[in-house]
Amino acid sequence: MNKDLHGALRAGDADRFHALCRGGELPSLAGETFSDLALSGFDFSGMDLSNTEFAGCLLEGCSFDGVDLSGAYFDGSTVVAATFDGATIEGLAVDGGGWKQCRLVGLAWTDSEWTGVEWAQCTIEDADWSGASISSITVSGGRIARIGGSDATL
Repeated sequence: MNKDLHGALRAGDADRFHALCRGGELPSLAGETFSDLALSGFDFSGMDLSNTEFAGCLLEGCSFDGVDLSGAYFDGSTVVAATFDGATIEGLAVDGGGWKQCRLVGLAWTDSEWTGVEWAQCTIEDADWSGASISSITVSGGRIARIGGSDATL
């Protein structure tokens, strides 16, 4: 990954990050590990974040629309008012943390694992939970609608 782009992420500087992403091919953040970062207002739309780890991060007002999150790992991270419309989350693992006011629409949750997560005021719609493992989840408010699939473990 570009050193300047990496620096903008580590500094939590969304404006600089977006400026560095303009005018060319979207950068890949695949396989990166981000720990204890506070990221607000970042637009990752369309990027490759496969196998990326977010450990103990605060992700607020971020867009993950159309992002490849296959094999990514959210470990004890808090995700607030983020959108994931049309993202690829096959094999995504989420362990602990809170997801608040998030929008997850039109996703195939194939082989994803969600353990010990709080969903508060989230919108989860038009989902295929085939092969997903969802356990020890706390749901407060929000909307979960039009869920399909087979072989999900709840």
